[in-house]
Amino acid sequence: KIHNAILGKMWVEHFGDLDITNMKNGENALITFKKAGFFGSVNYKVSGNITRPSGRKVVALAGEWNQFLNATWVKSGEEKNLWTVHSDNNVDNKYAYTHFSQKLIDTTDEMLAFLPPTDSRRRGDRALVEKGETTRATKLKRIMEDRQRQDKKDSEENGEE
Repeated sequence: KIHNAILGKMWVEHFGDLDITNMKNGENALITFKKAGFFGSVNYKVSGNITRPSGRKVVALAGEWNQFLNATWVKSGEEKNLWTVHSDNNVDNKYAYTHFSQKLIDTTDEMLAFLPPTDSRRRGDRALVEKGETTRATKLKRIMEDRQRQDKKDSEENGEE
């Protein structure tokens, strides 16, 4: 829902349920983004649970989607901060990415082992741009786009979609 589209500071409200299922082991996370209160009392609140395939609750989640997310293990009562927003006052990267945005595009060797071949973080042109080699990145991107156009043309000629 978009607030103040005509007057005031515009902002987007995220609310509703997010249902995530681990297709390998059947565990499920149901996360609820709370609807904002009239005076902003519950803005950004999020809560949820991670359950086993049997339905047994294992972890309780709580936080604010724009600030932090904490987990509490039901059996032990252990609490852990899963993530916290970091201040972006000292943004020093070339593209002024926020800390959060930078973390989304950063990759490790461990992560690369699980990313699908189609993940955009694997694109060579992106890596070249991050290294500042924009001329090479542009050439590589053109090659990729030409291949995509040719693939589309070949598919259309063969009656595929």
